[in-house]
Amino acid sequence: MLIERNKMKTKFVVVSTEIMHDVNLNQVQKFLMAIIEQLLKSDNRCSVSTKYFSELIGIAKKNVSRNLNSLVKMGYISMEIKNKNHNNTRVIWIPTIEERMANEL
Repeated sequence: MLIERNKMKTKFVVVSTEIMHDVNLNQVQKFLMAIIEQLLKSDNRCSVSTKYFSELIGIAKKNVSRNLNSLVKMGYISMEIKNKNHNNTRVIWIPTIEERMANEL
């Protein structure tokens, strides 16, 4: 089951110490990771639009896309883009060790 974008259960985001101190991530990527981790607490995948991240964080959609794509390239997240009625929705999950190893081959 996928979490819908409007189902964030709290009105705040908790940034884990691991993310906060990760020198490989910029500030936007840290915030995106914190939101993604919070959305994933109920399920192993979440369905979120670029617009949702853009409005929540207050940055342009192209900046959201660029930072999410960087997180994919660095192996922090995996992502599929689904096009529903001309709205791009991203299905995002944290890759397993097996998925990370397969991508490195």
